[in-house]
Amino acid sequence: MGNQSVPKTNNLYAQHYHLWLEHTVYLLKNKNFLELELENLIEEIESMGRSDKNALRSNLRVLLMHLVKYKFQPQN
Repeated sequence: MGNQSVPKTNNLYAQHYHLWLEHTVYLLKNKNFLELELENLIEEIESMGRSDKNALRSNLRVLLMHLVKYKFQPQN
């Protein structure tokens, strides 16, 4: 991904999320850390962590419900 396709803005995150992701990956791969939008990157990483944690909780709840059902209704 070249810099020519990236609009010159500090608010790419709000304007075009997918392009911001691609540009951020490009900057990280090229170790161009000074151009990163750190606040947005931090927000996204924190959000991913919350999403993963919520998904894990949900899956554990479903698993526990199935185990309880199996214990009390093994025929089903």
